Amino acid sequence: MPSIEQYFLFVGTAFRGGKKVQRLDQSTDPAEMFGSGTLAGQLTAAQRNAGQNWMAAAVGTSGDFDWRAALDLAMQEDIRAEAVVICTPDVATPDELQTAMIDLRNQGRFAFAMAAVRGLESGEVWADYVSTINAVTDGVAAQRVAMVPQLFGNNLGVLAGRLANESVSFADSPMRVATGPLIALGTPPIDADGQPLTMAVLAALDASRLSVPQWYADYDGMYWGDLNMLDAAGGDFQAGEHLRIVDAVCRRVRILAIKMIANRAFNRSGASQAYTKRYLSGPMREMSRSIEIGGVPFPGAIKPPGEDAVELLWTGASTLDIYITVRPISSPKAIRVAVGLDLSIEE
Repeated sequence: MPSIEQYFLFVGTAFRGGKKVQRLDQSTDPAEMFGSGTLAGQLTAAQRNAGQNWMAAAVGTSGDFDWRAALDLAMQEDIRAEAVVICTPDVATPDELQTAMIDLRNQGRFAFAMAAVRGLESGEVWADYVSTINAVTDGVAAQRVAMVPQLFGNNLGVLAGRLANESVSFADSPMRVATGPLIALGTPPIDADGQPLTMAVLAALDASRLSVPQWYADYDGMYWGDLNMLDAAGGDFQAGEHLRIVDAVCRRVRILAIKMIANRAFNRSGASQAYTKRYLSGPMREMSRSIEIGGVPFPGAIKPPGEDAVELLWTGASTLDIYITVRPISSPKAIRVAVGLDLSIEE
């Protein structure tokens, strides 16, 4: 079974099997389970891109049973998921989703939301579409939310599957080309003037912090850009992989911290504080383990914790504040290559 970090909750319109939590894996037929609504289409796309060990939960919506009711139901049934995937376009604003994710965090559950934004409509040209859709994220600060335009009809499901693929670390960006091309992305859109989707359009959407696919000239296949989170300019969580690794540490450290409650082994003495730091840094040491196969390094999710990764501050006789620093492993996303010419004469 996948870890929480790669287990997603999907919510969307369903014409059968709705209003209850359903569990899915690679043997499930989403169309048979949910009918022809938005939920089934995005689940199928996720299934195809997620690899053989994919598992997920889903709740179908209809009528007055909306995404909020579906999320509440899933939480009542103790569904622990890294991401909440809202499959029906334009039913939730970034601010509403951010509030819902903060509510979950306040309950000790760390999750982010990905939500569908409508694709190109009949009679619309690219310039008008970009102007309209960019307004969705204008002025928004929502670090736990990603908005995904449905340019190909199933973009959200494709991205969700790519993020849930166990062959790739949750610390990787979906931009990672070595992950392979996107699978079964829908039909390429053409606007009212007969113009196809271009990288210029995708770049404009990406600049507005929307999450979109991309391709590379003279390189086969369609790939993805970053998982753009709607964090404020200069924020730590503009890239989704940064939020994912911090949340992963939070989940693990929270359990360890609960076990410390009223345990006198954790006290103000020098020996105890040194032990407490080692104890709390354990999840980071585990997450930082790397291996090398055939000379190719496969890094851990984060860098190994340093001596100052955990700091303790006693603010009262029985009150302890814990400060933890997580260090991501960077990877090149913008690559510039300069090639020079050597015309020197060899002797």
